[in-house]
Amino acid sequence: MEAIERCQDCGNSQFKAENHELICKSCGLVIDDYGTEALPLNILSEIETRPVDGKIVKASWLLSSREKNLRNSSMEMDKLAWKLSLPGYVREQAFAIYKEAVNRDLCIGRRNESIRLAALYQACLENDLPKTAFEIIQGSNVSKRSLLRAHRILKRKLGLKIGLSDPLDYLPRFVSQLSLSQACLTKAMEIMEKVKESPEYSGKNPKSIVAGVIYLAAKECGEEITQRQVANLIGVTEVTIRKRCKEIHQ
Repeated sequence: MEAIERCQDCGNSQFKAENHELICKSCGLVIDDYGTEALPLNILSEIETRPVDGKIVKASWLLSSREKNLRNSSMEMDKLAWKLSLPGYVREQAFAIYKEAVNRDLCIGRRNESIRLAALYQACLENDLPKTAFEIIQGSNVSKRSLLRAHRILKRKLGLKIGLSDPLDYLPRFVSQLSLSQACLTKAMEIMEKVKESPEYSGKNPKSIVAGVIYLAAKECGEEITQRQVANLIGVTEVTIRKRCKEIHQ
């Protein structure tokens, strides 16, 4: 590209670069289009970086594939964190986990979305937020199996630790979502307190215990609920619910 000194229409010498086009700041005339390798030096410095919220960031077409991945993933994780009503510090922790996974090349050969969701799932677990894998994948194209597989990879490769979730934390939310009564919640909490005292439940998945307890509490309170409704909401199978109910009654 030859050096451009003035706009041919208005004679102005001030230009701006926008969407790969060189535009006159005075009259808006598109002077030329360009690739960054052909951009005049007097304009190149203006488009390589730009201020955003007080920070200087690169123009999108100058980002590496890894930088684009992180930028796009940050926006996607923000959306999901908002949808799940997660606090900001959890979202930031999840993104830090994802960024570390990208830096370790753990996304190579795997779907970025599954790694993103696994990072959010891990952040929830680390902060004792009762979010199930089933809730995390809602609205995505990732299966529960893919999420849990990606989560196992993150734990193994990044040395992540998780605390044990207290099943009691899940009860109020799930009872409310199933439109069950306060009496049912009270009964479910009573059953759960007894269940937690039994050592045989120490290695069980908390949400499977929650599903069994809620179903039993609803039946004892005479409230209409099916195993399928409970299973679909919490993300377990009907077989698992029947098994937990049987164990609780023993």
